[in-house]
Amino acid sequence: MNKQAELRIFTIAKESKTTFKKILTLPLYLSDIDSFAMHIYKKCGSHLFHIEFKSSYGRWLKLCSIRIKRTKKTGLKYTFSDIDDSNRLRLFLEKNRKPRDKLKLAENISTVKPKIREGKNRDDFYYG
Repeated sequence: MNKQAELRIFTIAKESKTTFKKILTLPLYLSDIDSFAMHIYKKCGSHLFHIEFKSSYGRWLKLCSIRIKRTKKTGLKYTFSDIDDSNRLRLFLEKNRKPRDKLKLAENISTVKPKIREGKNRDDFYYG
């Protein structure tokens, strides 16, 4: 089973003090920055966030600093404090998406029901 990425979310106050908010697991379906910002907004609200991710070695590394705002005209607006943050986040989401491509579609295959032809019952369909 593929392990989901863990994110540690901090809020940044006006005095540049960070306070811990929560730890989130990143879903596999997130592949772009827009859906990532929407996911963070739904879980944590709108604020200035400092986000860290857990590396494969168990260390927490900086992912990005992002400000998320809700506006009436455009919906959700996000800005990064640095260009490197957006590039780092894009690479991280791309890396997170790769295991999803390798997942087997077992749940889709198991839910498919065999087509039964008219005039025959299920036993005739399977055995003859």
